[in-house]
Formats: sequence, structure tokens, C-alpha cells
Amino acid sequence: MKCALPGKRHVVLVRPTTCEVFLFFKREETIVMKKNIISIIIILISLATTVSCGKRLASNPSAAASYADIPGILLVTSIDPRNGTIDVPVYEPITASFSSNIDSTSVSLSSFIVADSLFIPVDGDYSYPDFPDTRTIVFTPSALLTNLTEYNVLLTPDITDIAGNRLISEKIWYFTTVSAGTTIQDPVFTPACGIYEGPQVVSITCLDPGATIRYTTDGSDPSQSSGTKYTAPLHINVNTPHQIKARAYRTGFEESSVVSAGYTIQAYTPTIDPPAGTYSADTIVTLSTQTAGAAIKYTLDLSDPEINPAAFDYAGPFTVTGPGTTTVRAVALSPSLSQLANSPILQAVYSINYSLVAPPGFNPGPGKYINDPWITISSTTPGSHIKYTAVTGTVGSDPYVFGMEGGPDVSLKITETITITAYAYDPAALLGDSLVSTGVYLVPPVINSMTPKKGPNYQPITVTITGDHFKTGVDVKLKRNNEADIVADSQSIVLTGNTISTCILDITRRTKGKWSLVVTNDDAGTTEKNEFRIY
Repeated sequence: MKCALPGKRHVVLVRPTTCEVFLFFKREETIVMKKNIISIIIILISLATTVSCGKRLASNPSAAASYADIPGILLVTSIDPRNGTIDVPVYEPITASFSSNIDSTSVSLSSFIVADSLFIPVDGDYSYPDFPDTRTIVFTPSALLTNLTEYNVLLTPDITDIAGNRLISEKIWYFTTVSAGTTIQDPVFTPACGIYEGPQVVSITCLDPGATIRYTTDGSDPSQSSGTKYTAPLHINVNTPHQIKARAYRTGFEESSVVSAGYTIQAYTPTIDPPAGTYSADTIVTLSTQTAGAAIKYTLDLSDPEINPAAFDYAGPFTVTGPGTTTVRAVALSPSLSQLANSPILQAVYSINYSLVAPPGFNPGPGKYINDPWITISSTTPGSHIKYTAVTGTVGSDPYVFGMEGGPDVSLKITETITITAYAYDPAALLGDSLVSTGVYLVPPVINSMTPKKGPNYQPITVTITGDHFKTGVDVKLKRNNEADIVADSQSIVLTGNTISTCILDITRRTKGKWSLVVTNDDAGTTEKNEFRIY
């Protein structure tokens, strides 16, 4: 409870649990607290009807809940440490959460007060961990709190939210710190111990920011007089011990437990090219690893290449032959004089099936066309059928998922840039499906004429371009060697059928002479014509 005395800048507090009385005097931004002030008891008698000894001064949780969503009312919704908490770490900050966002200018050492057992205010800083949400305030003391000490916290109605609403009433609570000699928090390793491919950077931290951490890498336990003081992350790589032991120390605390972390750093798993799968012909396979100096061993008989004395030493690409299935297993060996472990084993299964339908062919072949050609898709395997996709642009789709049935062959007319993907299959299922064939047919725009074909270099000019295969989003520019392009404003380009009816080119102060007209569709199809002169 809080009350005021005439003529003083102060706050009087009562802790009903102990019937203790606190008097906070505010003088030149300094708060002085005095305990058990007998002289003000008479003033507190008038408050006896509202405060009863033996009851907590903290706000009623049910009342807080009932007011929490009411506009214009500012409440404390949670606190940490909680009222009456004991054994609070001396490095723990004090947190208070509110029902709405707080005006940070209203939070200070005179509105959010933390005081020790001698009622001397604790200096510190305020932060907002969820910023820009400011409903939670964290007070971090400038120095560690004192062991086995009761601390009092006062939040005054001087705290306001961003709407200007004052805290509905003062909030008072207390907590007690741990006794001297309490065990400090154990160190923590990041990343956690384990098996990793490639070098790792390991940090060792302790929740107590004032702790000193000492570590060893020779298997011995660190002590205050042995081991290495941790100052920077450890680089775990070749020729580096991988077993780390750490312990935290701080004056006035019992030392932490010894924490061990073991790291196994492996060579990188080999990679293989081409990837595992089904192929219609013998396939050349290449192995590699990111680990410098590592040798690769492999087998083709399902045995373990790490222990099989007959495993092959990889010296360069080799051929997987058919017909049938071959399993390649490969391991990267730790380079000599390193402490790396051998890599995990790579396994890749290749199926070489000479009895596949021949892949589809395209006639005429993929390329650039301006005359709307007809193409045929077919396989040389008698009786085979085609499944295909035809997608506008230069990126195709999976014919196994989206393919259309095309029968023995497929005829398509190409009128725009298109990507065709296709495979051939045996309707009788006596042969395996073919590999997928892909063909990109690029249909660029065609320029027939440009009107006008010349213009003065003292003003922009509007031109009309006739042609074919112009697409929405077409770009227009003038091009000349050793000159910056004159690019038409895209907003000025009006496409009407096969005519660019309006296009503005700003030729102001540009070099006189011949310029090439360049028209480009959004599918990258482009054409160029020596068409324009600036005078």
C-alpha cells in the first residue's frame, strides 16, 4: 500500500505479510529508504481497513484478469522473479509485463525501483525484449546482486502506456537471492557434441555473464589453476583434439560441474555424378569429396569399402556396365596425420537396361524459327508411343506427371517460344520406358517495318513497328556500337495485334547516325534490324 505525507516527496509502503513499513524519499533523483518508521504508524492507522497483516500486497490475479482487456486501464500482468521467490540467481534480471504497450519515457529509476535489504536503490538499465512491442520491461542491474539479500521492487503509477494511461495502482513485490557458495551454472557447448562433416566452430558459454570458464583438451579436468581460460570459440578441425572438458568459476560461488563434449569430425561424404538411376547405356561415373587430401575407396559388390581389402582406389572416372544393377559404395578416407574420421559411406544404385525404348527425337530439331514450323516427335523403336508436354517459355515440365498421350508420333505447329519434353514407351510393356528428351523452340519477334525511320535529336519521337510474334511485355530499344542503348519507356508501348502501334524513344541529344532497332519478347526471343537514323 502507498500513502503520502504532507510537504514531502515520498512514498510510504506497507508489506502486509510482515507488517513492515517502508518510506521512500525522493530527493534529487536519489531514493532513500528507511525501515520500521514508527513515526508514521499513526498515519497508517487510517489505512487499516484496507490493508490486513498477513496478506500479500501483490495485485489480485483475478482482478487483473478482469481488467486486462478494458481500454484505458493499465495493469501489471506478470512479474519475474515472482513475489516471495527465494534462491534467485544474483545475475538474474527483473521482468514485468503489462496489459498494454508502455511509454518508455515513463520508465526510470524513480518509477521502476529495485532496492536491496538496506533500501539502497539498485542501478541498472531497462530494455524491451519484444520491441517494438513494449509490454514487457526487463531491468538488468549494472552489477551482480548481493548474495542472500532480500530485494524489493516497486512499480509506481508514474508508469504510463503509449495512450497516456497510468498504472492503475502501485505494484510491490520482493525476492531473495541465493546464498554465497551456491553452485554456478554449468557451461554449455554450441553446437552440441556429436558427429559432423567438416570443421566446426565451438563456443562455450555460461548463464552467469561474470563467470570464468576454463577448459582442457587432453582428457584432464580443468581447475582454477589448470586448463585454458576460454576467451574465444574453438576451431575443431584437422590436427585438433576433439574431446573438450569445461568448468565455470566465480568468486563466492561453488564451481560448476565438469562438462564434457566430444566431437567427431568426419571427412565429407563423397559425391557421385551422374546421380543414381536407370540408364540405357553403360555409364561413366565420377567420384569426388570436399575434404582436401582425402583418398576415396569404392566397391561394386555391396561390400564395405572401408574394410574390404579388395576395394578399389579411386583414381578417376570409371564405367558402370550392364545389363543389370550395380551398387556403387564409396568412402572418403581421413588424410594422413589428421584426426578426421572417415566419411559416411555413399551408396548409389545404377540400373543399366539396354532393352529400353529409344528416346524420342524431334524433326526439325530444336532451335530458332520465324516461319511457324510443324515438328514431329517420334521414337525409332517400332510400336512405341509418345507422351509429351508443351509449355510456353524456355522451362519444361515432367512428362511422367503432366504428359499427354501422343500415340506413335506427335505433330505440333510452333507459333511461339515453347519447350517440349517427351518420352517413349512400349504399350505392350515388353521394353522399359525411354529417357526423357527435351527440345526448346525459340520463336523471336519479326520486324517488318518501322515508321518513321528517322528523327531529330532534339526531342523524343513516337514510332510504329509492324511485324509478327510480338508478345505482351515486349521491349523496344535502339542500339549502336559504343553508345548507351535508347530504351523505350515500357508504359509507352501499346501492342495492337501484330503491330506496336505506339512506342516513345527519347533520342534527345543522342549521337547522330544509324541505329539498330531491337525488339525482345519476355521469353528472351529477340530480333534486330538496322532500321533507324538520328539526325
